[in-house]
Parts: sequence; structure tokens; C-alpha cells
Amino acid sequence: MGLENAQGLHHFLTQSPWEAQALRRQRLELILKFVKGQKIVIIIDETGDPKKGKATDYVARQYLGRLGKIDNGIVAVVSIFTQKGEA
Repeated sequence: MGLENAQGLHHFLTQSPWEAQALRRQRLELILKFVKGQKIVIIIDETGDPKKGKATDYVARQYLGRLGKIDNGIVAVVSIFTQKGEA
């Protein structure tokens, strides 16, 4: 049901001593190590579901492709990668 107090998360995101370029480089190194030169397919899926009321966290007015309009709903974006030919 979300965070009761978002102060800790806010502090972590705004005050942590990370560098975006270093994180991107590390993420790319890990991906390249995992795929070991194989050809891969990256799949990005965005799914929006309409929601009424306020019982579900992160519901907001936003574009929902399934409805073709802006409405109350929740959107999830998922990315996966697989070896070429498995998708």
C-alpha cells in the first residue's frame, strides 16, 4: 500500500553519492557479461489498466493505450531481453 513515510526514499534518491554515468556503465558491463556476445532481442512492453477509486497505489490520470485516451489508471513498463529466436 505504498510508503507510510516517503522521507527515507526521497533522501536516498536525492542525496545518495552515485554518479549516473558510472551506474549506466556498470549496468552495460553486467548485461554484456551475461549475454557473452550472443545476439539478443529486447522487448519493451507498456501495459495500462484503468482503475477507479483510490485503493490501488500509483493510480493517476494518464494516457492508457488500451482505452485510447487519458483516464484514471496504472501503467507498468517492463523490459526483457532474450536470445535471438526465443522471443
